[in-house]
Amino acid sequence: MALNENTITSLSYIATFFRDIENLNDFLAHYNNALTELRTRYENITPEELPKRMLEEEKNSLSAIIQSIRFWSIRTFVKISALKERLKINQTLYNEIKKNSDTIKNKAVPPYENVENFVIAINSVFVEGVASELLKSVQDYYNQIGGGNFAGNNN
Repeated sequence: MALNENTITSLSYIATFFRDIENLNDFLAHYNNALTELRTRYENITPEELPKRMLEEEKNSLSAIIQSIRFWSIRTFVKISALKERLKINQTLYNEIKKNSDTIKNKAVPPYENVENFVIAINSVFVEGVASELLKSVQDYYNQIGGGNFAGNNN
């Protein structure tokens, strides 16, 4: 039994969503590293003074990281929003994701905590919703092709 076109499209969408989340995870780590280096190098400088004291290379590097975080957060937020009803995402959680997304989009240098909270929530929704749905679909497909018990499932 071959996978139908809708299944292939859905799996492709999930794969790109996963890649987007992985890129967002990577840039969160880069952001943390960049901010840690800046705090270490300029430990006695106020946040207001920091941009005036930073080297041009540091400014460019931080700017590139923030642009990447913005790019990947917008992509993942759009996908989470599109899947909101299908995954039955809790409205409170969705509102928190949206609030952090808006902060990331609108602040020149978004607070690390907002970025981290956004990334954690997106990962959580993916694992609890998308991955769970995918595993159910794989189990159904496996059963259809005569595979029987998949991953210890006795149903």
